[in-house]
Amino acid sequence: TALIAERFLQITNASGAAVSLLQKGELQYSAGSGTAAEEVGERSRVDLSLGAECVRTGRSLQSADAEKDSRLRQDLCRKKKVRALLAVPVHHESRVAGVLELRFDRTNAFGEQDLHTCQLMAAVVADVVAKESQRDYQQAVAGERAAMLVALEKIKPQLDRLTGEQETEAP
Repeated sequence: TALIAERFLQITNASGAAVSLLQKGELQYSAGSGTAAEEVGERSRVDLSLGAECVRTGRSLQSADAEKDSRLRQDLCRKKKVRALLAVPVHHESRVAGVLELRFDRTNAFGEQDLHTCQLMAAVVADVVAKESQRDYQQAVAGERAAMLVALEKIKPQLDRLTGEQETEAP
């Protein structure tokens, strides 16, 4: 996702680009570039994030003037020097899995093409999330299989003894 954030910033007029993913009810900033680079690795309660409205509704958030937008936390906008914001949800398995943010240091700084770019990049991030989820599932299944084989190996002598006893009782 780091490469996505870098490219995201390069093809827009944003001052910062951030990718955050939901983990255990919090947003973790997994990638960032420009003014959002310093937030990589940070965790935040959803309601204390710039993308809170986006996570809550599951829809894109466009704020041409962040200081006057009641959907955004004004203290957070000032702290992060965000004057305009585009936030797009990342969907995975019919739910919001994260948020892509384009942050601007001036009002009215984005256009329709920036929103489309955000939506395309969110689809790319969703694909990355899906592949990671599939890989995690496969690793979990492999781990469970290995644990079962170990358990079967431990009880094999008992199973052999039981099978042997049943064979001698059969005639």
